[in-house]
Amino acid sequence: MTQSDVLGLAKQGNPQAIASLMNLVLQPKGVTVKASLQDRCLHILFSCAEPLSQSALVTFARTGLTNLGAIPIDQVKLYAQKTGEKTPIWTDGFQLGAPTPVPTPRVAVPPTIKVPQPAGEPALPTFAQKFQPVAVTVEEPPVPPELEQEPEQTVAPV
Repeated sequence: MTQSDVLGLAKQGNPQAIASLMNLVLQPKGVTVKASLQDRCLHILFSCAEPLSQSALVTFARTGLTNLGAIPIDQVKLYAQKTGEKTPIWTDGFQLGAPTPVPTPRVAVPPTIKVPQPAGEPALPTFAQKFQPVAVTVEEPPVPPELEQEPEQTVAPV
């Protein structure tokens, strides 16, 4: 399976593909990742011989999964344990895909332009004053005699 195949599966929410991508980054640092998906909740287990930084791994998981945009995952639960032990050293979790509030855009109001009116001159007409309704009549031009058609004559068959 190619890395693009793994990425495609991870974007679909496949827990093994997500764990595989995380392992690419974390295994060289001595951390092994396992993952499972239950009821739209992704469970991720980090294992290492050394104590694991909770804040670093939570940030790593949140950033990676948010950027991945895995559709069928709503919640993430993280667990960290020392290699070979059954009890987690720490647990954490977060909502994934929770809508981020979007700030309301500010609308700039265009400035009002005032033109000073010279003394003694009438005020400029408003738009409505400039365009008053006008009555229009349409007359058809007369048809020149050469274009007038004579009525068609019908010839009865003999």
